[in-house]
Amino acid sequence: ELEDVAQREIRTLAYPHGTYRDDLKPFIATAGYHAGCVDELGCNFAGADPFTLRRATVPVLPPGQPDLRILHLSDLHLVPGQKRKQEWVGSLRALHPDAVVVTGDFMSHPDAVPHVLETLDPLFDLPGAFVLGSNDYYAPRPINWARYLKGPSQLEPHRPMLPWGDLVDGLTTNGWLDLGNARATMKIDGREVDVRGVDDPHIAKSLQIERKRPEEATPAH
Repeated sequence: ELEDVAQREIRTLAYPHGTYRDDLKPFIATAGYHAGCVDELGCNFAGADPFTLRRATVPVLPPGQPDLRILHLSDLHLVPGQKRKQEWVGSLRALHPDAVVVTGDFMSHPDAVPHVLETLDPLFDLPGAFVLGSNDYYAPRPINWARYLKGPSQLEPHRPMLPWGDLVDGLTTNGWLDLGNARATMKIDGREVDVRGVDDPHIAKSLQIERKRPEEATPAH
């Protein structure tokens, strides 16, 4: 049965080529969809709110070391027009983190880079590091989510490439470290912290592209 479900074409509320308007949310909610459907790439029928803040304590520091508060962001999937999401991300500065780590999927639209940088601007005065996700490299498309249950997702070479080079330039210009297959040292709260990152493994496996500018990258066929 899973095989049958995974082969079906399912249209989700994704916005790979358009813009998103906050004022459409009440209409979509009354149409029978959870309001969270439009705030991420695709629908989230299970969550009570599309924005979630979780707190975790990880006992990894040597005894006697004061705590480090790390803000970890992931899967923002920003597109133009998501003012409420942008404001929520900016409000996380009030948590007073010592550093920010972002693990990919900043955007889901070819015009999203300025919106990503605007969203993260309240956090740029903090030490930061990031890696990219598949949706930072290639434009999304509506998919059947049941396919994730069959195994790792793969990328198709014909998907349009997003301006990820501009995104990396914007983030690094603001002082954040690009950890795409890299190792670096961050100074956090007066302490030197060794950090390492990997690029998106599906891209490396499926398309064999290196971290080149979009005009230089040639997907493997």
